[in-house]
Amino acid sequence: MKNALVILSHVSHGYVGNRAMTFPLQVMGWDVDLINTTNFSNHPGYGKFKGKATKGDDMLALFEGLSEMGRLSRYQMIVTGYVPNEELLQILFDQIIKKIFNNNSSSQAPQWIVDPVLGDNGKLYVLEKVVPIYRELLSSGYVSCITPNQFEFETISGYSIADFKSLRDALDKFYLRYCIPNVVILSIELNGSLYGVGFHAQRKETSIFLIPIERIPVHFFGCGDLFTALLSARFQTTTEISVQVLGNVLHKLTRILRLSLDIATERNGDMAPKVVQDIQVLRVQCKGNSYGYDEENDDEGLQLRHIFHHGAGPKNYKLHRRLDITPEYLELRDFLALMMDIAVAQEETELNAASSADIEGKTLDNLLEDTVDWPRAHAGKNPFKVKLPISFKQGKAQRLKHRHVPGFIEGYLDYAIRVKGNPKILGSIGLEWNDIEDIPVPDMNDRDTVISMATISSNAYVRFPKDDKEKQKSDWVDVGQGWEPDQDEENINFGWLEDGLRGHIFVSNQSNTVVIGIKGTLGAGLPGGGSDETATNDKINDNLLFSCCCARVGYMWTTVCDCYEKTYTCNQDCLERELLRQDRYYQAVMDLYHNVTLLYPPEKYNIWVTGHSLGGALASLLGRTFGLPTVAFEAPGELLATKRLHLPQAPGIPKHLENIWHVGNTADPIYMGVCNGATSSCNAAGYAMETQCHTGKQCVYDVVGDKGWSVNLLNHRIHTVIDDIIMKYNDTAPCVEALPCRDCFNWKYVTHDDFEGDEPELPNPLKSLKLFLTRTSTALQSELTQCKQSILSSSTNKDNNRDKVTTSVLRTTSSTLSVSKTTSASTPTEKPTKCLERTWYGWCSKWGYDDDDDDDNDDDNGVMIKG
Repeated sequence: MKNALVILSHVSHGYVGNRAMTFPLQVMGWDVDLINTTNFSNHPGYGKFKGKATKGDDMLALFEGLSEMGRLSRYQMIVTGYVPNEELLQILFDQIIKKIFNNNSSSQAPQWIVDPVLGDNGKLYVLEKVVPIYRELLSSGYVSCITPNQFEFETISGYSIADFKSLRDALDKFYLRYCIPNVVILSIELNGSLYGVGFHAQRKETSIFLIPIERIPVHFFGCGDLFTALLSARFQTTTEISVQVLGNVLHKLTRILRLSLDIATERNGDMAPKVVQDIQVLRVQCKGNSYGYDEENDDEGLQLRHIFHHGAGPKNYKLHRRLDITPEYLELRDFLALMMDIAVAQEETELNAASSADIEGKTLDNLLEDTVDWPRAHAGKNPFKVKLPISFKQGKAQRLKHRHVPGFIEGYLDYAIRVKGNPKILGSIGLEWNDIEDIPVPDMNDRDTVISMATISSNAYVRFPKDDKEKQKSDWVDVGQGWEPDQDEENINFGWLEDGLRGHIFVSNQSNTVVIGIKGTLGAGLPGGGSDETATNDKINDNLLFSCCCARVGYMWTTVCDCYEKTYTCNQDCLERELLRQDRYYQAVMDLYHNVTLLYPPEKYNIWVTGHSLGGALASLLGRTFGLPTVAFEAPGELLATKRLHLPQAPGIPKHLENIWHVGNTADPIYMGVCNGATSSCNAAGYAMETQCHTGKQCVYDVVGDKGWSVNLLNHRIHTVIDDIIMKYNDTAPCVEALPCRDCFNWKYVTHDDFEGDEPELPNPLKSLKLFLTRTSTALQSELTQCKQSILSSSTNKDNNRDKVTTSVLRTTSSTLSVSKTTSASTPTEKPTKCLERTWYGWCSKWGYDDDDDDDNDDDNGVMIKG
């Protein structure tokens, strides 16, 4: 049991002073000794009270009693707060604090946390003679941490705070004067927003961080005392103020204040009071080492339960793993550090006051890396524990009857591509559709619901912390092909830093609702800039889904697939096959959904999908495939990909029955479909974002017209959408059907069917000899076979030291074909025609021949291209 000495005021009724301090410390494992500086009936803010301040002799008598019991050497922490007059404060410092520190060696000295209660809102609660005594004790070298409010800090330090720069200057000067290594300012208003401020100094290095806090327009009695209690317990464990410590405390305090306000409002006839006299401390429960109301018994809202990671790319596309976010798992890891580190970077950016010109100069990759920012709307909350409110309304839907039969959807899509999406042929299949039914859908008129869905999209970006335990393979459960690590990378924990698609699964047990949050794009850096998490496959899939033809923007671009034929001409069959490949994200997101339904059967649970950017587009494709309500945020136009995949749609179904909502803003060039062209940031980073048409309904915030924003990539970030758009508007954006739209109107898409006589005069150079022979007419096959045999049996010419079969050119009635073969191990003289491997930017790193795919054991045909 840890021991603490707490010296501050006392009331018989209410929760201020020692009454607000004792219970939180006790439930967090502290044995608390109390010395009261006042004995009042209640807080003076009630309007009247009885009682008086403690006399100096009485306070000393209590302290001497504790000393005789041998308690002075047992205290690991001392907390002092409200002292009503200068006489009592001087006795406290000279005869209590000094004696405790003199009786302990420096290594065993307790941590002293000082809450210098002087006043607030420009008004002193104590006599002015108290201020110089506080300055004296702060200079003693005994103080470990001080927790003033803004008025108290300015009063003691003599420095005014008006902006970020003056805040930094004031904290630096305060440290130089008093050498107190930890300073916390509970609330400070800067640029119209409230922040909790932390300062920590170690040797010659200092750090300042700000954490945005929610503004609650009510005055709470005892708020500062409760904050100091929560902070003291965490601080004594770590001995330094950090982003994690302050963020955790602010989050818990906000929840307690919200709970207290709700109860006070209910008692006040559902009218919010101006003052909350009683903070509901006793309604707070302790869970493990955390302090806050009992989340485990709070079934309302969505909470993260699982994380899925599906491999992508030729190597890992069969890999699929699941991580369960259980209470036991959370106890072992402090995820709050993750989110708070993001807050540091965010505030440093604000302190540096980056100009809009700097923002315009950033590439798409730079800005997409910023999307891991945790929204200020949830500042201080653990992204792996946050509970999100949702509201429903009844919607109507018509969905495939056999959509959950294993292999049904996949078989249909494969057949649709083979018949080139011919509506006459597909119509003859006779897909069975359920009758139009009522289903619960998100209430897009409820702002909290829209924010919750956006937060889930943001949560899917959150990094997973790495440590030795995190690298253990046992953390993940195989739900696909098992993963065997490489010899050189046997400790890597697949699921976070490997190529693939990630989905965060939120569940509400009360409403039987499951929401799948799909991770969006994390940009890969330009050459020399490195990559981030799944960025390589993100870029490939972005360029497949949202470009007109494999990211063929100009002659300097290397395409991400081999479907480009000539100027503004693209092979439609090739494009459709590329999108449906097993190692692409669309197949991955379908596999992810199938594994979610194994845990949460769709007959019992309502399954929704959401995502941001690329994640939003994938969510929309998944929602369209299985008839799932979908909310996508700032997604590029995905209508073109929907058509290329030939996703099933009930005959005559109107758009309002699709239950797909695209939320965006007019200042986001990606959502608006204008992030293209030679000078765009998307183009500079190697992204061909050429589509602008969406399915479903569009919910657009006109920030250009309403707020005068300019169009730039900064407005694509999810935390910007939450904090600066959705939170700032009183109402949600109206959702309307999109106007008729067509992407890539200047492109010609062709198909090549060898059995219909529309094969071009010259063979497709991307096809192998084997494929060409099997697809041409019988007569042509026979002729080609004879000619090939003629070539292979031709005379051999000796050239100095090696034999070489002469290459002949064979002419047929419809095509020209060249065949070469060497009898030695010499390198083929023909230039390879097919790209086998590509870099993140789309440059080909290995060339070969089309039929290399048919022989996985033969790597000799590949040509490595360096540079």
